[in-house]
Amino acid sequence: MEKRAFRCLWLAQSISLLGDSLANYAVQATVVFRMHGTARDASVVLIAGLLPRVILGPVAGIAADHCGARRTMMAADLIRALLLTALVFAQGLVQYCAISFAIGSASAFFTPALAATIPNLVTAENLLRANARLQQSAHFARMASPVIAGALVTAGFEWTCYTADSLSFVASAALVGISVKHTPHITAPSRTPAKREPFANGVRAAIRNAQTRTAVFSMTIAVFSTGCFTALLPVFVRDSLRLGASAYGTLGTLLSAGTLAGSLFLSRYARKGHTEMWLHVGLSVVGVAILALAAMPVPFVAYPAFLLIGASAAAAMTASATLLQAAAPVEMRGRVAAVAASFTSLAQLAAIIGAAGIAAWVRVPAVYAFSGLLLLLPLVFRYFRQ
Repeated sequence: MEKRAFRCLWLAQSISLLGDSLANYAVQATVVFRMHGTARDASVVLIAGLLPRVILGPVAGIAADHCGARRTMMAADLIRALLLTALVFAQGLVQYCAISFAIGSASAFFTPALAATIPNLVTAENLLRANARLQQSAHFARMASPVIAGALVTAGFEWTCYTADSLSFVASAALVGISVKHTPHITAPSRTPAKREPFANGVRAAIRNAQTRTAVFSMTIAVFSTGCFTALLPVFVRDSLRLGASAYGTLGTLLSAGTLAGSLFLSRYARKGHTEMWLHVGLSVVGVAILALAAMPVPFVAYPAFLLIGASAAAAMTASATLLQAAAPVEMRGRVAAVAASFTSLAQLAAIIGAAGIAAWVRVPAVYAFSGLLLLLPLVFRYFRQ
């Protein structure tokens, strides 16, 4: 592992993720509590930020492979820093949606470039541990940001969250420039007749290779199932567990603590060659835990189940990202990562939009049972493939 380069990239991600999480919570809190928006308004802002990841995936993957990951990440960071300053002056829901869409567009370019960069900074033996280290930063940011952002919005200082996020992206761009070596320009084959062809090559690379196909399929199912799980969590706590807001907060903390613990475990003990095992074990444990919640919606089952779900989900998502990076062709890592990002973002959108509609027709435990069974599908497919 190139320790200095990876540590700089890890620090860049840690800073920008904390700032980004602060801004996201500040936007949601502002829309709901300051603007007295409805749940639909909050969902529209979330969708506005996610939609570009689905639409711009093809272009983002090509940019990462053809223009260089370093250049793409620095440009995305600086654009996001500029856009964050506009949130300070945003007034209505339309403005928040427009700015969220623009920031999501820049993020759509950053994500595949980051995925293509990590294998260049670490050895194959340390790739799983490196991804787990990056996941730790994301989980820590999710744990710390709600309290900080909530206090600042309540005091009327939500602009400080946006300013901090803007500065974090400037710092991230500087650290990326220091840590990541310039990736040479990759020339498209002369037989390529159209700009769509390079991305088509990435789609074929993601589908034809057994490992990348497994990673994309597993990530898509995991994001959709866990998206339904988290979207309906407040209703599940109130109607099925028959608990209040304090218990909801406790369960959320257990979920976050589990994800952090799972990432810490992988970063310390994970070894090359066990990546696909961690993927299937993690998804299966999450599926069984959600099925247990659906069958026995009682507190003494819920508390350990949430801790287990968090740890296992972190292990599965880290393993799937590692599997994708290791198996993708070097010259198409950005495009393969963009394919995965498009599918997972689409799955997250479907979960946000569909979970509430499904729950209107059936009880939440039935939706949880369906989500748990979905998470067992990758293991079933692996069994029949072998």
